[in-house]
Amino acid sequence: LGDCPPDSLARRGEQIFAAADRSLSSWYSCQTCHPGGGTSGQIFDTRNDGGYGLPKLVPSLYGVSTTGPWTWHGWQSSLPDAMSRSLKESMQTQQDVKSADIEALIAYMESLTSVAPSPAFNQPAQAQAIANGKAIFQGKGACVNCHAPAGYTTPATFDVGRASKQGQYFELNPPSLLGLAFRRRFLHDGKAKSLEQVLTKFHAPEKVAGEALTPEERRDLIAFLNSL
Repeated sequence: LGDCPPDSLARRGEQIFAAADRSLSSWYSCQTCHPGGGTSGQIFDTRNDGGYGLPKLVPSLYGVSTTGPWTWHGWQSSLPDAMSRSLKESMQTQQDVKSADIEALIAYMESLTSVAPSPAFNQPAQAQAIANGKAIFQGKGACVNCHAPAGYTTPATFDVGRASKQGQYFELNPPSLLGLAFRRRFLHDGKAKSLEQVLTKFHAPEKVAGEALTPEERRDLIAFLNSL
């Protein structure tokens, strides 16, 4: 609706991103699983771990152009190769994948480097909790060891006891935490339905690299995470 945005390489990439004719039988697009460049919150088996049977949560693409390596296991070191593989294998495109298409898609990815923090989690009353949570993130929780600003991730991979031993990759690349408040499932397999579950059941700081948190500290940390 409204005026058509000016033509640009990123606009061309957005058109490819939303084009169903880039998929097998023209029934889905990149946008289907990554609405607005985010995540649908669904889990799919895209064979990015080298085989079948280990479905993964659709990752958010916010900041993806600067937060390599790619895939949950971090084995993909080239974003152009990752885009080409997604079109050929995940999308099962029947069209030729041209370098100009990949260049346009990456330009669109680069336009997704920022996401507005959710206003619901950035009220003035939350300011102190967010500040306290940031200190915990950088200190007692040791979250910053794997989720460093500005992308809130790192290029390294880690064995945090979450990867299935049935696959060929046992380490995971930390996902970016940008736009965390807009997600409804967490971790690579989507098992956590809330940040409370992440921090108490599946990925508690004391089980990874930090110290155990009090309920108040955990509340403040969640306030900070939701502000990113």
